[in-house]
Amino acid sequence: MAPSKTPYRLYYWPEIQGRGEFIRLAFEEAGAPYVDVARRPEGLEELLELLEGGQGLRPFAPPFVKLGRRLVGQTAHILEVLAPELGLVPRSEAARQDANQLQLTLADLVAETHDLHHPIAMNRYFGEQRREATRKAPDFRNLRLTKFLGYFERVLEENPAGKGRHLIGGRISYVDLSLFQVVSGLRYALPNAMAGLEPAFPRVSALADAVAQRPRIRAYLASERRLPFSVHGIFRHYPELDAPEPAERPAQTPSDAAGEAGGAARGAKQARRTTRGQAKAGARRGAADARRKGSEQAKAGTRKGAADARRKGSEQAKAGARKGAAEARRKGSEQVKAGARKGAAGSKRQGAEQAKAGARKGATGSKRKGSEQAKAGARRGATGSKRQGSK
Repeated sequence: MAPSKTPYRLYYWPEIQGRGEFIRLAFEEAGAPYVDVARRPEGLEELLELLEGGQGLRPFAPPFVKLGRRLVGQTAHILEVLAPELGLVPRSEAARQDANQLQLTLADLVAETHDLHHPIAMNRYFGEQRREATRKAPDFRNLRLTKFLGYFERVLEENPAGKGRHLIGGRISYVDLSLFQVVSGLRYALPNAMAGLEPAFPRVSALADAVAQRPRIRAYLASERRLPFSVHGIFRHYPELDAPEPAERPAQTPSDAAGEAGGAARGAKQARRTTRGQAKAGARRGAADARRKGSEQAKAGTRKGAADARRKGSEQAKAGARKGAAEARRKGSEQVKAGARKGAAGSKRQGAEQAKAGARKGATGSKRKGSEQAKAGARRGATGSKRQGSK
């Protein structure tokens, strides 16, 4: 399948190679027209706007490419999608899956290489984690790096169609280009370590040198489109992280020579252009970040305000409930006391009335009993007189 005649639109940070370089190399090798959008005036604003939202699935971070109305992100996925159009992967589905697997393995190596100089936090400077990086470096150089390079050496050896020159199939693929980029970056970041390691991995070294000599890649490496490696990208040269310098330096490799061919001529111009571009990009990114952070802070404030309102409402409701319960207890106590006083007064009143009634009843009873006793005495007296007269 032939590359699109309409220029592809690549979105990546304008001042570094970074992960965007893997996509650029594929476009360059295929001779496909593309626009590095963020390197154009107002291009960075466009990149940030697309990241902040739009139609369809938004990418997590650059690089991403625009294909019609879709935004396709993640380096390995972008290459998997583009490679059939660019003619940089075999046609069989199995071969395409194998290529994706190899690209993901390279992505692991890239991530570990970045973590070498930022082992603690990405948002801190190297100087703030220099000691930890220095402690990590021997393990990376002697164990992790040799394991990755050894793996790709075996893949080259076990691919008969590639004759030791290609990772997949019998011709150039995007994973060959990506392995070239990784080896080139490691040669810049860890020149002493790579000088000592590469003789043990001759096929990996030969593939990187061969890719550098491909006509379109060689032209790209000598052009201003190819940004230089620096201490702002993935592959950074810090001498304290490298192996000790060997007694004799090895001969310069063809890919090193190709990469340096145009360097002296364009170095000063590139540095000035990069500095200006970084300043402008930094200002634009700062403004966009400020807008985004302002929006996020406003949303966070709204959420916090609602939560505070709910919390305060809940607290007020609880306080009201406690106050109501206390008031009910207080009123209940007062009612009990009032009832007791009323009951006592009632008891006293009823007792007095009962006493008076008892006194009246007693007096009446006494009068009645006295009368009855007087009548009985009179009857006894009359009876006694009669008896005495009879005698």
